[in-house]
Amino acid sequence: MAAFSVAERPCGTVEECRTAIAEGNPETREQAAAKLVSFGKAGFAALAELYTSTDAGTRKAVVAALTKNRRETAPLLMELLKDRDSRVRENAAGLLGRYWDIVPVPGLIEALKNDSSRVRAKAAWTLGNKGTLAKDAIPALAAALGDGDSYVRENAAEALGAMGPAAAAAVPSLIKALGDTDRPVRMKTIESLGKIGTEARASVRELAEHLKDPDADIREKTAWTFYEIGAEAKDAVPELIEALHDNNAFVRNHAEKTLIRIGPAAVAPLVRLLKDDGEGQALYEALGALGGIGAAAVPSLTEALEADDARLRLRAAMALSRVGPAAKSALPRLRELLKGADADLRYNVTDALWRIAPPPVSVLFKALKEDEDSRVREMAVLAIWGAKLKAKDKVPALTEALKDEAFGVRGAAAGALGALGPDAIDAVPALIEMLKSGESFARIDALRTLARIGPAAKEAVPALRKALEDSDTVVRTQAASALEAISSEEAHKKGFSYGPGR
Repeated sequence: MAAFSVAERPCGTVEECRTAIAEGNPETREQAAAKLVSFGKAGFAALAELYTSTDAGTRKAVVAALTKNRRETAPLLMELLKDRDSRVRENAAGLLGRYWDIVPVPGLIEALKNDSSRVRAKAAWTLGNKGTLAKDAIPALAAALGDGDSYVRENAAEALGAMGPAAAAAVPSLIKALGDTDRPVRMKTIESLGKIGTEARASVRELAEHLKDPDADIREKTAWTFYEIGAEAKDAVPELIEALHDNNAFVRNHAEKTLIRIGPAAVAPLVRLLKDDGEGQALYEALGALGGIGAAAVPSLTEALEADDARLRLRAAMALSRVGPAAKSALPRLRELLKGADADLRYNVTDALWRIAPPPVSVLFKALKEDEDSRVREMAVLAIWGAKLKAKDKVPALTEALKDEAFGVRGAAAGALGALGPDAIDAVPALIEMLKSGESFARIDALRTLARIGPAAKEAVPALRKALEDSDTVVRTQAASALEAISSEEAHKKGFSYGPGR
């Protein structure tokens, strides 16, 4: 049969329209597809089958017809989901995604019992797209977690998660599904419990086992789920503490954040970890968790400052520095501990003292000038940079620090001066002198700072031109940038965002 247009010879039967769609030009295809809608159930069944065609033109014509007639064809779709022919049912199921917002929930619940696993899976998926609008389907979706087809189970688990806390009644079924033999089902089940959130508290003990799974993706998803459950995950504290040792950063991070949300119940185990753990990553995650818990951790950490174990005392001081101002009650003991402390303890206690109660500026200036520990001097630089002082009061001390023998102190001072911009003009001669350093990092720090000072640093131009011939490529590049910033007000305003400590 030759191709024809509807205008010349309207297709009068379902088969004629099918032929027109298969053989016609784009206009003919669209007209024939639109005509199929008028044939009711039989025409819609043909459209559902053509929707699966490998021919892009055919699919385009079908989609156009379906898009224009969604309200009219939705009831036909639901009827076809019950058709005796499994192929018709499955073709109709393939269209559910285009009708998810208007197909009725009762019909989808009924479709979850269909003989075709594809229909059941699509029905579950469509219910998930409806979210809480389909909450009446929660019992049926919970039952579908026991379906014989893994794709149906996976979609059912995902759909329950899409309903969030409203799906709390399905938690017992989801707990059972945690033991599913199919990995994607377990993944979606874990994720759904996380989306249900605190209402999934009953799943905590079973979930805890998945923090030990050999599969990193499973552990990641479980750690995220515990964070979503939050404080209600307190029964999993031992496993969360162990997860701080995980080689996966995502797992460690979410375990730490969950322990913070759990709060007081996590303090004692975390302090024990400070005592018993070596120098691994878990130590830093534990310090972060204790700092995040804040005031509730202070009594235990203050007590740890009295311990015979020198390592525990040091780590307790580190944790208190993370707590900050909320740890004021620990100040007397920290000050006492400072007396006779070795270098490491002294540094960490000083850090804690300054973070909890910032000292007078005079103390910072003195430390910068006299302290034997370069780490303390560097800390003083950063504290001076952040202090509420006028630039003219900061610049002399920071300029002097550019001469410090320690690389970290010099770099922090250069960054702090750069942050002051044109107000650091008095530091320009010292920065020019720094360009003569034998260390390329020192020269780079000086160049970046001069760039941030901008046009006010014009006396540095000759030295910068000389730096264009430096043997270090990075130095030459930074010299060019600094020259541009100094010679062009517009370039300077674009910003050179190098801060203290690089």
